[in-house]
Amino acid sequence: MELKKKIAAVIFLLALVCVPVAAFLLPDQAVSKTERRKLAKKPVFTAAAFWDGTYMEQLETYFSEQFPVRDGLRTVKAETETALLGKADTNGYFKVEDGIYHLEAELNEKNVGRVADSIEKLCTEQFQNADCYVAVIPDKNYYLAAQCEDAGSENEKWKGSIPKQYPSLNYTRLDALIQEKIPSAQKINLYDKLHLEDYYRTDLHWRQEKITGVVDTLVQSMGQQTNTASSGWQVATENFIGAYGAASALKTIPDTIFYRTDASIERMQVYDYERKQYVSVYAPEKIGGMDDYDFYLWGARALLTIQNPECHNGKKLLLFRDSFGSSIAPLLAEYYEEVTLVDLRYVSASHALELLGDTEYQDVLFLYSAPILNHGDSLRFG
Repeated sequence: MELKKKIAAVIFLLALVCVPVAAFLLPDQAVSKTERRKLAKKPVFTAAAFWDGTYMEQLETYFSEQFPVRDGLRTVKAETETALLGKADTNGYFKVEDGIYHLEAELNEKNVGRVADSIEKLCTEQFQNADCYVAVIPDKNYYLAAQCEDAGSENEKWKGSIPKQYPSLNYTRLDALIQEKIPSAQKINLYDKLHLEDYYRTDLHWRQEKITGVVDTLVQSMGQQTNTASSGWQVATENFIGAYGAASALKTIPDTIFYRTDASIERMQVYDYERKQYVSVYAPEKIGGMDDYDFYLWGARALLTIQNPECHNGKKLLLFRDSFGSSIAPLLAEYYEEVTLVDLRYVSASHALELLGDTEYQDVLFLYSAPILNHGDSLRFG
């Protein structure tokens, strides 16, 4: 017993010495992909910083954030809580097979109603000469619930997979609010055009290669003929750990990000109003950063216009969107001379329309995921 204690003490002392040394010797990580943030850099030693304690505080932060097995420890904690201790979720995330899901709050009718009223006001006051459309993107829990229900309570694979004690969105009521409060816009139903496997396992978003049917439905509903894209798919990365995988730290298999490219998409130009410059449709330099999904249209951008020199039908689309719009917009852009994307999380509607000037749009599409509608206070319609 005494020998075991000595061995344990030696291992502990070695860890105390080796971990800081490893942190100093190993290359620093600029960002944490799992925590979606920048990590502390090695502090610069100065006598003043040492004596006032600043250097030691910065060094402590540096060691904790550059800890060699930091991500592994987060995974061990998350798996222990769920697999061993029986918790239904870890920080609001749960896993079914290799898919990770987020527990959504109850339907906030006030938020949804406010968004719907704001959309109706825009349609009637700003877009009287355009055709307006509204489409809701269900979160992937909608399809998981349906799949579990279809599998039946006798199937152990699905039994108890979704924590019953947590509320889920009432899509029937959500649809009723949209229908009731936005009479000026045509509703486009996407529910039967999507399936659970059309979403990333580790992320909230849909997969671009799986939404060609959604594109067809939207474009046809807006009065155009479509030509379903069946070729031109390339791999951006095979090691995508999405927002759900990162936030939960649960062990899972990385996703693959596919993207569509052809001569038409390659000739498109994207104008970024905030940076006042033209950029490409896809951003390979974003792969390996904080979020690989930023590969599509450079991630969070307030106001963009995709120009398609291959299209000459005289039609322009104004797309009010959230992050789901980043991956679908390049596919929609094949049917328009211009597609302008407005993200009201980062710019107000009034400021966006001021920047766009007197541009005439034939089609205006409000395309939002259900969770964004449910947390509609994040959208700036003023």
